[in-house]
Amino acid sequence: MPETKLKPCPFCGSKDIRLSIKRSRYPYWYTAMYCYSCNCYGARTRITIEKDGFISKDEIEKSANAKQEAAIAWNRRSENETD
Repeated sequence: MPETKLKPCPFCGSKDIRLSIKRSRYPYWYTAMYCYSCNCYGARTRITIEKDGFISKDEIEKSANAKQEAAIAWNRRSENETD
């Protein structure tokens, strides 16, 4: 699957969009988040992966679907929303 080209920030126009991957542990499950963000105004989008059990760093990095979904969410703008 080809990587999605990210649009500039919808608020400031910056093309310096950063990807961060975060892991969290809750009492009974683990989560991982792909988060694209810009430093202005706290603009960001994130996709969360949940699992009943430990999520390894390798599993997160190999999760191309979540990374792709986060990129698509970042690129979504109100003018291309559908009802």
